[in-house]
Amino acid sequence: EATDTTFLKGETRTTIYWSPNIYIDETGKTTLNCNISDRNGEFTIIVQGLEVKTRKPIFGTGEIKL
Repeated sequence: EATDTTFLKGETRTTIYWSPNIYIDETGKTTLNCNISDRNGEFTIIVQGLEVKTRKPIFGTGEIKL
């Protein structure tokens, strides 16, 4: 069933990025480039995944203000 979204202005997604293959360097850092929502406000970033070799779950959160 299709949803009528003609009333939405600009980019209003709440999930703005998804990638199943993000690699982290030896220091535990990575860089992501993505398009963001046109909504202003405070957002919570949630990162979930698995460590490749051990399959250990990875989870983290952060805050961003636009």
